[in-house]
Amino acid sequence: MSVDYLSTLNKNGSGLNITQIVDSIVQAEVEPNRAAITKNTSAIEAQVSELATFKSNISIFQEALNNLKLRDVFQVSTTVGSAVTYSPNSNISTTNAFSANVNVTQLAQAQTLEYTGYTSRTQVLSDISLSISFGSVADNSFTADTNRSAVTVSLTAPTLEELAAELTSKSGVTAEIVQTDTGEYSLAIYSDTGASNALSISGDATINTNNYSTVQKLAAQNSKIQINGIEIERQTNEVDGVLAGGSLSLNAVTASAINLSGKYSHTEAESKILKFVDSFNELNTYLTVKTSRSGSAGSGVFATEAAIKSVQSTLNSILRAPLKGFSSEDVNLSEMGITTNRDGSITLNKTNFKTFFDANAENVMSLGENSFTSEDVNLSVSVSDTASQKAGTFAFAYNSGTSAATLDGNTLTASVSGTTTTFTSSAPGFETLSIKVETSNIPSSTTVSIGVSTRDTFSRLISELLSSTGTIKNKEKEYDNSLADYSDQLTELTVREESVRSRYLAQFTEMERTVTSLKSTGEYITAILDAWNDQNK
Repeated sequence: MSVDYLSTLNKNGSGLNITQIVDSIVQAEVEPNRAAITKNTSAIEAQVSELATFKSNISIFQEALNNLKLRDVFQVSTTVGSAVTYSPNSNISTTNAFSANVNVTQLAQAQTLEYTGYTSRTQVLSDISLSISFGSVADNSFTADTNRSAVTVSLTAPTLEELAAELTSKSGVTAEIVQTDTGEYSLAIYSDTGASNALSISGDATINTNNYSTVQKLAAQNSKIQINGIEIERQTNEVDGVLAGGSLSLNAVTASAINLSGKYSHTEAESKILKFVDSFNELNTYLTVKTSRSGSAGSGVFATEAAIKSVQSTLNSILRAPLKGFSSEDVNLSEMGITTNRDGSITLNKTNFKTFFDANAENVMSLGENSFTSEDVNLSVSVSDTASQKAGTFAFAYNSGTSAATLDGNTLTASVSGTTTTFTSSAPGFETLSIKVETSNIPSSTTVSIGVSTRDTFSRLISELLSSTGTIKNKEKEYDNSLADYSDQLTELTVREESVRSRYLAQFTEMERTVTSLKSTGEYITAILDAWNDQNK
């Protein structure tokens, strides 16, 4: 237990507990400020902690948005296994539903050439000088493709591995080393798939195609497929353009025709949208509670944070905004059956959604997929960044006499590469848009439609929130600065407290000195008066 020496020694003064008095005065002067700083620090620390939770909830919502890729709901069914795989392309539409009988009679394959007699991968060879031509092989006879140039390979005393690597570096050629037995290796050389991609090798005594019957193990061939009885031949097993809206991957030869059909799935689309609805509502509820000024549990942590509150209003405004550029009329989510409730949450009316989907499945895509199209199929439209892109349907005009083009009345800049012309614009809202078209097929007028999906708009908002200059990062910096300021204020308050204590102790000490002096004087006068009184008796 500490000893109050000042008060103990203060016996001839006022008799007051000076230290206790000073402590009380200092506490009355300093403690309210300390309590206020501590309270503010605790509030900021709570906001810092909650900001991490907010960031986590935003990220969870972003994951739910990734699931809203509605092109995936184009469902393909087949009567037989997986001999053929259908992949919808990025601009598949409701008109691309199909049903076809498909028969794969031959798969495309690469030519395989084998050269034997090697003892190790690192075996050193004689100098190599090869000329490799491309074409087709029939009846052990090679016919060169006159439109393709031969490639050459020249190496000085390479190892087998170095030769294989050099061959692989050439376009249209691949090579590898195959161990066929203990101490026995072969050099395998492959062409690209397709009958016209076969190789003819000359210039070396041991690595050549003088006799295909000896070195050719597999002949290069095309794939062959029948679609509803119509035979189609391709150089690869990836067949595009035979079924609208997608491509076929040929995986195996079929014993007979199989039925392949595809269409948009209402149930798959509904399932994805319901997951989105649930995720949105979870985020909306969280923001409602944390920004509330009068919730059941009191004010929310972000009740005074306008920047955080504005996030919730922005999320809801995105849902209410009409979607332009997807059809001749604006698309509203309420038409799909997605309605906003009074508390900001949303609901999917399944009956209304089914009705809308059956009549407007392509417009449902506006919820999860961007759409960049033209009325003229010769025009290829792309947008590299939708952040500032205007949405809607815009008039394209081209004057063949002056080679001048406009989009929505804005002048386009044209650049030509080979047979393709690319149009770009520096006009606000079109800076990242480009239009490509064969120079000989530029239309004099058409329309270009740009539709930015709800998913993309939400994703851009979240990216901005989570960016290094976004709301969350700015709040983190603001909170860090506030905590640093409060820490400095507490340090300054501690220094001030000691200064105030020292000042009051000095003042009370001086008072006690005065009281002690006065008390001594009083005792002296009393003693004199007592002496006078004794003399007068």
